Amino acid sequence: MAKGDNSSASFPKEKSARQEAFEREACEKLEHAAKGEDEFAWLLGQASLLRSQHHAALDWTNLAEELEEMAGLQRDKVVGLLRVVLHHLLKWRYSKIRRSDHSWSVSLVGARVEVNDMLADSKTLRNELPELLAKAYRGARSIAGVQMRMDKHDWQRLFPDDCPWTAQQVLDEDFFPDLAPNANGRS
Repeated sequence: MAKGDNSSASFPKEKSARQEAFEREACEKLEHAAKGEDEFAWLLGQASLLRSQHHAALDWTNLAEELEEMAGLQRDKVVGLLRVVLHHLLKWRYSKIRRSDHSWSVSLVGARVEVNDMLADSKTLRNELPELLAKAYRGARSIAGVQMRMDKHDWQRLFPDDCPWTAQQVLDEDFFPDLAPNANGRS
């Protein structure tokens, strides 16, 4: 090709014998690794087909479902981490006993670091934060109540129905709420 001649740039390159052999091998593996039988092998096979741009062999329907499921798992992980943070914040605010417990603060900071990392990597999850926080708080109330050895009707009266903290406070590694005037004396 002459210098400055980019006429072939708009045409796909011809496949090498190695690439064709790779695609055949990927297709053969996929035949033996149906999604339900060996999901890990199926995922690797789909990734190979995507990289090689072998579109006809892709399992489009299952691939789309798998990608949606993976996104859902990321969302669930964020909710789970927020739930950990929130139930520790509830205990910190409403339990007079064990407020200085080092394990609470370690767990709280650890979950905050992890959720902040995940949110930093995903604009979509950051935009969904208010809904994710509300979902996490509902479960956090139950967990904190059980951990504080309270009857359900007692923790339902003690803890606010809606999250009392802003998203910024929940995610702030240095934020620890003050003890509530109506805090109980249980652990």
